[in-house]
Amino acid sequence: MAQRRAAEWRGSIPNVISVGAGLKTVAGEREESTVCLRFLVRRKWTRRRSGGVPSSVSAYVTVGGRKRRCSIPTDVEELGWGEPEDAIIARPPRGRKQSIGSACCEVELAGDPESIYLLGCHHVFALSSKNPGLQPDEDAYLVRTDDTGQEFDVGPLAEYTNLSPGGNRFAMDAALALIEDEDSLVPWISDLYPSSIYMGNLIPKECEIATPTGVIPAECLSEQFGVALEYRNGQTRRFASVYESEADTYPGDSGSALIDEDGRLLGMHFYGLVRERPGGGQIYVSVAIPAYRLFGRGVFSGDISLVD
Repeated sequence: MAQRRAAEWRGSIPNVISVGAGLKTVAGEREESTVCLRFLVRRKWTRRRSGGVPSSVSAYVTVGGRKRRCSIPTDVEELGWGEPEDAIIARPPRGRKQSIGSACCEVELAGDPESIYLLGCHHVFALSSKNPGLQPDEDAYLVRTDDTGQEFDVGPLAEYTNLSPGGNRFAMDAALALIEDEDSLVPWISDLYPSSIYMGNLIPKECEIATPTGVIPAECLSEQFGVALEYRNGQTRRFASVYESEADTYPGDSGSALIDEDGRLLGMHFYGLVRERPGGGQIYVSVAIPAYRLFGRGVFSGDISLVD
């Protein structure tokens, strides 16, 4: 049964790599008396969502010559994070440090009609999360890596927003990289490409986050204003507003596009939070820069627009 339906589950359940029969594992110990269907996944969901691995699977089995319907428990094993299968990596010309993340979309910059840029996060593209005071490496260079470890040159860091504005001014975690070889991003950037930019107010809705390891279901919750966020190096920055969505994002997803069911870009994921859920449990929150801020006036040296 597992072999027969494995292809179906791989196609319908996000992040499933393989399915087989085995013994259920609880707290790291195998239960010798509990046979289950074991799902190997790239990442686990922290809560049950539509389309996730179910807690059990109904099937007909033959017992004593008669077919009976029974419920077979499932168990989920995560392959582990490591590096994304397909990701954007930023590096300085010298040294061993690097930032791994995603990218939002390709854009054009007003006044530069001959060039195409990749929109992503300041703390990834400019390596600022690796530096004291969140300062950028202005000579950072970006490559794309695939699941075989092969690397493809993308291009140099071109522009970045002010992530350390000082005083009471708000920060912005965004950057542009000049695409020197557009073929290096195919087919990755085209897998889930936004059809347009949504510049209105956020309406709670079901949406998706296009990450390097696949599409994550998300539920847009609200827009929050004057939000302070702490980065890994202990630096805190305050943002004018952010979109919050319930979604299970991972390190390495920064820069991923937040897209609604109509294919419109709502924002760019750049931060993850964990909160206590009322009544118990936890809620995982994706924090995104609203598209109307990313594509607003004065963010970069010229207005940016989505590449057709």
